[in-house]
Amino acid sequence: MICLFGALLHLVLSDPLLDSIGFHYTSTEGRFYERLHPGTFFILLGLVALLWGRDDPIQEILDACLEFPAYCFLLALYVMLFLYITLRSGTQGMSFLVDTHMTAPICAIVLSHAPRAYCRAMLSLFLCLDAGNSEIGIAESIGRFRIFTFDPTWDVLHEDLFRASALAGHPLNNAMLTSIAIFIAMGIRLISIR
Repeated sequence: MICLFGALLHLVLSDPLLDSIGFHYTSTEGRFYERLHPGTFFILLGLVALLWGRDDPIQEILDACLEFPAYCFLLALYVMLFLYITLRSGTQGMSFLVDTHMTAPICAIVLSHAPRAYCRAMLSLFLCLDAGNSEIGIAESIGRFRIFTFDPTWDVLHEDLFRASALAGHPLNNAMLTSIAIFIAMGIRLISIR
């Protein structure tokens, strides 16, 4: 449940929303942990709860590596990359690596131990949130307005070429969420057909 709550926070608390409520999430200033997404802390806490909820955390890590080698390999690769870059040039910009790359295999490992009903409920909620996000983007495109305001010097969103930002803030973030939602919807349909 802790990990699912963290994943939910990642979905509902976008970069511009965090910035607008005073987190300065996209800022380059501040300590490493201050620039981590709030949902990441819950996802990491979910991993810690999984490992320490058993008698032997080391054995749990070994069991996870044997049971989910692809997830563990991917996580180990990102951890080594994180350590290498941090030792070479410090933690500047490394919170992005943790938020966007490490959380995915951690969620995969932790949620593989979660009851299937929880995961199905989370997928359904994700599809609903993404559908709502898409509708907001369509309304923004028709009405030529944005829910979140952006720095006018930001070269990603040019006002002469209007692109809806919806809740995810960046057009590519919205496209990524929508494409994932389409595959999830197709997967749920295929599973229900069987």
